Amino acid sequence: MIDIDHFKQINDRYGHGTGDTVLKTLAALLERRLRQSDHIGRLGGEEFGFILPDSSLEQAYEITEQLREQFSELNHFSDGIHFQCSFSAGIACSTNHPEVLSLLEAADNNLYIAKQAGRNQTVSGAE
Repeated sequence: MIDIDHFKQINDRYGHGTGDTVLKTLAALLERRLRQSDHIGRLGGEEFGFILPDSSLEQAYEITEQLREQFSELNHFSDGIHFQCSFSAGIACSTNHPEVLSLLEAADNNLYIAKQAGRNQTVSGAE
């Protein structure tokens, strides 16, 4: 589960059109970088989720970190102003959470920890 950091500030400072472009940029990055067998979805607002079948927790962490770093390096533009943004991520593994609601709750809790710990990071938690 991932959440764009300080997204409200992006909308407030650069406008909702630019915010929409940031969302589309992240969605395009996820579609380009993840495998066809992976599942990507927007959970609402600036939150996205993806499922990485046949991946260990360590592999999911590495993939998410690569995506996080790539996204934070992208330049966005609005009215001649260049800016960058980041996302925070929380990961959970279905091996440890076989029930869907438990899996989502664990990922959401880890996302919350990432945001509370300063954002722009991935947390997989002690599972």
